[in-house]
Amino acid sequence: MEDMLLKQFPLRIESQKGIIERQERDLETAAAHPVSREDFPGMEIGGIPYEKREEAGEAILAQCKFHVGEQEIGHYRGFAMELSYNAFTAGFQLKLRGAYSYDITLGQDARGNITRIDNAIAHIEKDLERSRQTLTDLYAQQEQTKEELEKPFPQQEELVQKETRLAELDAELNMDKGNSGEQEIVDETEAEKTEEERTEPEENAAPAVEITLPMDITGLKKALMMPEALREQRTEKVLHDLLMAASSTGDERISQMIRDGMQKGLSAVEQAKRIITDHAEDYSDADNGKILYFNSKRQVAEVATYR
Repeated sequence: MEDMLLKQFPLRIESQKGIIERQERDLETAAAHPVSREDFPGMEIGGIPYEKREEAGEAILAQCKFHVGEQEIGHYRGFAMELSYNAFTAGFQLKLRGAYSYDITLGQDARGNITRIDNAIAHIEKDLERSRQTLTDLYAQQEQTKEELEKPFPQQEELVQKETRLAELDAELNMDKGNSGEQEIVDETEAEKTEEERTEPEENAAPAVEITLPMDITGLKKALMMPEALREQRTEKVLHDLLMAASSTGDERISQMIRDGMQKGLSAVEQAKRIITDHAEDYSDADNGKILYFNSKRQVAEVATYR
């Protein structure tokens, strides 16, 4: 709508002003070359002047027999006349060309064609009135469009609320990533211990167990709770981040599920639902030999060894 206001309306208005200016000049030309039922002002066809209507009409029909493309055939009342063939209507057309141009469909009656030409010239005044009305309508439409653009967005408040909620979710996702960073720091501290410290058995220590723990899918659940208009885009972003995290940590199951979903053409929301469902089935049962460890935000390392 803004493009229409700034570009299209100005161009159309200037074009319409040009049409009006040319039609005004043609109206002056017609007034300077009047015609009446009794008096025929004469017509020039093919360089030959004709003083009678019927003879001039016959000359126009004769030009149709030798017609080749669009060509100027003569002059009448200050206007040039161009003859052309219309393949769509299978008939001949005469174009009166002054400052502007006016199309006339020719018939088989010689005298009747002269009448049609005079009627077209007489109609220039009405053509001018119609063009002026079109310009008035364009100005009104331009003003109406301007008023519409200046109106406040009806759902502005709702949009602000959703943007605020989206910012909150982004902040929570960033916090989740920060906590993952804390886990890496702990792992680095553990790595700094000497080999002797790492291998020294602790009193009453349980045997070492290597466990596979689930990726954090909280972000996917939050994305699915977004308003419908934002849900797909937000879920797609979270899936991308999850794929990057899974690739860097070696979680082939999550990576493969996301890639399979892409190949099958599933939407981001459909992929998220599959992952959440699979995630719950895979890790919800402690009797399957997997030991689950979660912190307060239910974030866990993908592979860890506990003693």
